[in-house]
Amino acid sequence: MSNDGTLNSQPCGGLDNDYDGCGVIFPRTSPGTLLCQLCKKLKKEGLTDDEVAHLKCGICGTNMSSPCGTCKRKAHEENGTPDPEAIASQARRRNAIEGRLHRPLGPSTPESELSNFVTIYVECHLSHKPGSVDRTLSTYCAPYTETMMFIALQENIVKLVNPKWTSKHVSDLLVSETELRVRGNLVLSDLGIGMMSLCDWYNKYNHPQTRASHIQVPAGALKGNKSGRAISLELFIDTDQYEECTGEDHSGGTNVGKSTSSRQKAKCTRGNGTLLQTSVAKRLRSDENAVLTSSFRRDAVTGHPALVSTSNKITFQQTICTIDQDGKYTLTEQGATEQGLLARNTLFLSAADRGKTKDVYLLIIENQEYVAKKLFYVGQGHGQLTIQDACKFLTADLIRLKRLSYFETKLTQRVIQEGVDTAAFQVSDSLIIKTYSNAGHVVDVEVELQTPISEDIILTHEPTLIYLVEPRRVSSAVLKFSGTLGVCNRTDKRSATIMAFSHFVLESSACEYMFADLQGSIDHGILHDTESVLTMFDPMTHTPLGESGLGDHGFEGIHDFVDSHECSAICHSLKLCEMSAIQNTLWKLEEEVTMDEET
Repeated sequence: MSNDGTLNSQPCGGLDNDYDGCGVIFPRTSPGTLLCQLCKKLKKEGLTDDEVAHLKCGICGTNMSSPCGTCKRKAHEENGTPDPEAIASQARRRNAIEGRLHRPLGPSTPESELSNFVTIYVECHLSHKPGSVDRTLSTYCAPYTETMMFIALQENIVKLVNPKWTSKHVSDLLVSETELRVRGNLVLSDLGIGMMSLCDWYNKYNHPQTRASHIQVPAGALKGNKSGRAISLELFIDTDQYEECTGEDHSGGTNVGKSTSSRQKAKCTRGNGTLLQTSVAKRLRSDENAVLTSSFRRDAVTGHPALVSTSNKITFQQTICTIDQDGKYTLTEQGATEQGLLARNTLFLSAADRGKTKDVYLLIIENQEYVAKKLFYVGQGHGQLTIQDACKFLTADLIRLKRLSYFETKLTQRVIQEGVDTAAFQVSDSLIIKTYSNAGHVVDVEVELQTPISEDIILTHEPTLIYLVEPRRVSSAVLKFSGTLGVCNRTDKRSATIMAFSHFVLESSACEYMFADLQGSIDHGILHDTESVLTMFDPMTHTPLGESGLGDHGFEGIHDFVDSHECSAICHSLKLCEMSAIQNTLWKLEEEVTMDEET
């Protein structure tokens, strides 16, 4: 390259190869250069046959030894002999690293295994902004086996992209909505390489004429993965096709139910990875006069439940709740007593994650950690509640949690039935403990954990305190999806799933039951402890009679959701009823409740 930035366009040896060169164009050499460095060395006088053979391996440089390191290594590989220089160099590097880390290094991956991988660098581009890398999806870099086909590679990359994609969108990307391209917007499918392996691609295009366009990775993109083979690609996402399948617009909002163009009205819904031509706005039950029916039974107004005690060492009895297939609850108090260790001080939680009505304590039962929640505030001033009031409200919270799990199971059945892509979530397990004072003394937790449980327990006549108990979760950070009143219509996949769940519960219960104040935190999955999943807890509810517990705003709360909810693509894919059917059912229920009150 000249000082003014002009690139060389003349091949080595001249246009007619008058100087007997290799004929390769080296753009960065100075214009007018007759021969490349390798050809100059080959034409040097006095070279032996061995030196010429080593130079023809293709590796050349000003300070390159003869034979070069690559030729030495190949010679040892062919002869099956160890390379003393390479072994000594590895030992020096290993010693230097161990000296800096102050500990020995573990076994390294054999070079033979590393050579079987190709590093893939991917930039993500959206069809409505093809010229720049998308800020949310950014870039990805990972090694893949050299035998992987490009079809499988595309599927794998889409899986990597989807977690970030669904942070802004309702549904996962499908492979059919993406294309793999090389830098410069060249579509790989146009090259007919779907069944080509990464190794075949690399070998085919790793030449000076095609390396820059088909192989070369941007400078600095590989960071620590600088050695070995690497290929640079672009993942092109067809946002128009995605929007036609989900009803979203570029901003992530939904077009469903809005005034749309004729093209937008011809939407499609997704199911099991296939595209079904239909209207997104169309639902199965669109009768404006429809009224919902349900087998879910409304709770009768109940009396007051029961009681509990606090000290470091506690004796308690459990109360559990089960829900039958119609949604009706049964409370069972176990007769056997148990012992545990209850922290005297509340758990430290940030102001944003701390509840407004309950204090949270660490509870250890048989070496397992739980959280015990004690009610302290019900909107009538901060202070100690009576055992009767605490028992009444915490029992209502236990029933809410178990019904949340009941409806989550029903939603999962609908999701499987319709083949809908939703975000996974689960519901915290829960029970109530009533504590009885037997010792009332402070204990050493480490010692007590090793002490057998006493079978000689004398209980006080009445329980002293009551707690709602749940397994301790991995994270205490709370993710909020709705308030007691008020709905957040965010466009990410997880939020859309939770709001569709609220819609589903209203439909399933025919407006007899609705969840509000939906929140959760990240925890281990029930089926796979290695996976993290959203765990829901502490919901509020609204019911026609307003008697389901603290925060039940009755019809006002249900109307607040109905007036605010915006159906997402998940609602439509689940084939949930229109909000007009919910509204009609609410009006009918209000008339029935009013007539009952008058009589």
